[in-house]
Amino acid sequence: MHQALGILAFFFLTSLGAQSGVHRLQDARSQAMGGTTVMNEGSFALMGNPAGLVHAQQWQGIASAEAPFALWELQRTGFGVLAPLANSSVGATIATFGEKSYQETQISLAYSRLLNQQLSLGATLVYWNQNVAAYQRQGFLTFSLGIQAQLHPELKAGVQL
Repeated sequence: MHQALGILAFFFLTSLGAQSGVHRLQDARSQAMGGTTVMNEGSFALMGNPAGLVHAQQWQGIASAEAPFALWELQRTGFGVLAPLANSSVGATIATFGEKSYQETQISLAYSRLLNQQLSLGATLVYWNQNVAAYQRQGFLTFSLGIQAQLHPELKAGVQL
């Protein structure tokens, strides 16, 4: 029974974006932490959990670029901007992966709100476009939801779906 619960927890708690190039776009801090973005705050949350956007006190921007294994065919680039409001924040990002023969593009709008001093909630609306030069272009809308909680002065928890 415990083994079955462990396997189920593995599948529900693990990100399975193996074929996605844009989803692996992260800031340097997240890469150093094994690719985790669920507890990012401020502009770094634009590439992760939208609930962390609300912690920004001023306008912020972020830019990220990489070419894994020095292959420009695998290049990832992303740009984002964040604007704080009263007890909430809004942000927008654009990210790309690949080159002309195969390219993924992601455009997102995010909103985050502070529900109380310990709890923030966020949502991101994402337009995803995939272009295969020899085949076709396909786009669709999706979303993500996130929550962050200050459980103790030294302990935070977060979830992103």
